[in-house]
Amino acid sequence: MAGDRTMIIATHKAAVLNIVDRILVIQDGQLALDKPKATVFEQEKARGQVVNI
Repeated sequence: MAGDRTMIIATHKAAVLNIVDRILVIQDGQLALDKPKATVFEQEKARGQVVNI
């Protein structure tokens, strides 16, 4: 994707994570998470919760 474009994708499919730079999570109508994908993966790996993509 071009660096000057923004696309918002709503999904529950982990495979979509291959094409994103950031992960945002909306929970109960509130923004619960907004971090770069690499940061989220590092934190989840430390907790033993890595998604295999």
